[in-house]
Amino acid sequence: MRPNLRIFLLDVHNEYGRCFGDRAVVMNPRNLKLPFWLFNFEEIVDVLFGGRPGVPEELEVLVEVIPMAKAIYTQYQNSDRVGLKRSTIYQRMSEGRFPKSRSLGPKCAVWVEAEIDDWIRRIASN
Repeated sequence: MRPNLRIFLLDVHNEYGRCFGDRAVVMNPRNLKLPFWLFNFEEIVDVLFGGRPGVPEELEVLVEVIPMAKAIYTQYQNSDRVGLKRSTIYQRMSEGRFPKSRSLGPKCAVWVEAEIDDWIRRIASN
């Protein structure tokens, strides 16, 4: 017996989940969390409107705000992208040597992609 064996099974008709009992982690739409940037616009609309056609007025707003939302980077993405530790990013922000973050709530800071791109271009040109 191989106790560390892992199997990934796609069960699109939900037929096999119960067969494995507590030895399986069954993912479904209620407990599967995917990042929104993974989806294209049509897929995001399908999720937001639950499969029904989108309301034209709301779609007009979504066409503008979804690309803006995708352009925002989290602190973890920035530290990976710019090659700096988070503490260094925050120190440079306080010194005015890195773009300011925006707070979305406690423990959630984001940056605008265009500002990060501009910062990278300035660093690369020096």
